[in-house]
Amino acid sequence: MMEPRVELLGGEESTPVVRRHGTTTTIIAGRHSGMEASVAVTSDLTILRAEMDKFSAWHHDIPCNHETMIIYVRTGSIIIGGIDVPAHCTAHLSSEGDVLSVEAGPEGADFLLLSGQPLNQTLLARGSMVSDSRAGLEKAFADY
Repeated sequence: MMEPRVELLGGEESTPVVRRHGTTTTIIAGRHSGMEASVAVTSDLTILRAEMDKFSAWHHDIPCNHETMIIYVRTGSIIIGGIDVPAHCTAHLSSEGDVLSVEAGPEGADFLLLSGQPLNQTLLARGSMVSDSRAGLEKAFADY
């Protein structure tokens, strides 16, 4: 129940970009390759956009407390651990290991990585509203 806020992103001050070996990584939130986005977050999380040339390789050091990792492939295709992930598909990754390695397919790839630490909170959802209790859901609907 925190106050809503808006933070406009743009420019390499708030969303740094790492270019390396046929890949371009935009750091929307969190850290990658020693660089950190300026966006304020309330829990330890990472949001990255990676654009890859065909057959290029991309690596990301996984923080030890990030147990949830999801990749959504926007265009092209990627290979993770020998498994092909085509465009418009989501891969839910295990929390094993400390480095994520991704290879681009023959047409390159553009994907989003979302990762973070577990919040260890009860969550309830109804429609577009999310809260930790029924009373919180009712308040959210009343506020809306």
